[in-house]
Amino acid sequence: VSRDLAAEVERVEDPAAGDPVAVGVPSQRRDPSAAADDARRAPPDAGLADARVTGRDATDAGGAGSLGAAQDHAAQAMFRATDGPSQPTGAERGLPQQSGLWTQGTAGSEAQGAAGHDVQRSVVERRAVNTPFSLDEADEYDAPPSEVTELTSRFRRMMGPVGFRIEPVGKGQLRLVAAMGRRGYKVLVQLLTRGERLDWAELLSKRRGDDYRHLAVVGEHHDLLRLTGPAELARATLWSWQGLDRMANLHRTVPLSPIDLEPHFERDGLFEHGLQRFEATIAERVAERGALSEVLSRLNQLRAPAVFLLEDLVADTNMARDRVLAILERLTAAPFHLVARVDHGEFVLRQSVASALAGLSSYALALKDQLPERQVERLTGLGEPELLVGSSAWDDEGQDEEEPTSEGGISA
Repeated sequence: VSRDLAAEVERVEDPAAGDPVAVGVPSQRRDPSAAADDARRAPPDAGLADARVTGRDATDAGGAGSLGAAQDHAAQAMFRATDGPSQPTGAERGLPQQSGLWTQGTAGSEAQGAAGHDVQRSVVERRAVNTPFSLDEADEYDAPPSEVTELTSRFRRMMGPVGFRIEPVGKGQLRLVAAMGRRGYKVLVQLLTRGERLDWAELLSKRRGDDYRHLAVVGEHHDLLRLTGPAELARATLWSWQGLDRMANLHRTVPLSPIDLEPHFERDGLFEHGLQRFEATIAERVAERGALSEVLSRLNQLRAPAVFLLEDLVADTNMARDRVLAILERLTAAPFHLVARVDHGEFVLRQSVASALAGLSSYALALKDQLPERQVERLTGLGEPELLVGSSAWDDEGQDEEEPTSEGGISA
């Protein structure tokens, strides 16, 4: 057998390295990456066992020439067994295990170690976003209750004095009721908080279900700019807090009622063009009052009783003739009775303007004192009534002649 093997193997000397090289025997070297993969899949001592078996086979063969090739094959098997798995993993070093962090780093480094390159491990740190809620709950985030309560109180202070009744419906939603006897209307009001996205489908469904005549959205000016298109499609009006502040200031000098705001609930609201239209309407009413004051100021310059011409008064006040004539006709009626028509284009001043206004003030105060006050019954409990805690004064037939009462409480 030894002579047959020697015939097949030719030993030559490498002049450069001086190491013997086997010629005619297939090479046992493999791809380093493939060797690393095989080493991770095999048990830790599989390569050593393979090396021992290969050595015994070579010894049994008894060939001196084949012993060198067998030893070369055994060395390669030992290298495959001890190369990749010898590197300790993150779990073996006691490091914390985290999905997608340590596994990726060690797998790449082991592959590089099997190829014989230097390994430089890097740790990737992942930071969680610091939010008051999880990312899945971000879309369901609601405004703090304090913000909704503050907006509700602010809206109530502005719309309550005008004559509306405000009733809470839901979070950030109010029912605005205008009860005016034979006529009235209801408005569904949505208070817009910071960064809120409106559900128009829900608002329209609630509007149809509860028989609201109008739908209004109240918010800051810059938040309402992005809602002009959807509000027009939903036939809703936009009301800015700046417009409501302006309305509250004008209400201190000019009386307003729900009937004055109904056209703005129908279209435009109190936002941009709607606010300009509202201010123009109030300006007309203020101008009417200013025109009356101007006419009274000119008449106050006359010494009563005195007859004057309509044309002279028109020239002094610099107003339209029809407007001055309408004011004089108003001053001839009750409760003024300040002037009277004498002829076509002529009027007489009956008394001085100061005396007429003083009499009008006395009349108004006297009428105010004679008006019946509206009584509103309120039930206030200061103690526990005996009806609730039980009393011997009550029997099966009913109440005795004297009603039992508790000190500071409510009569039973």
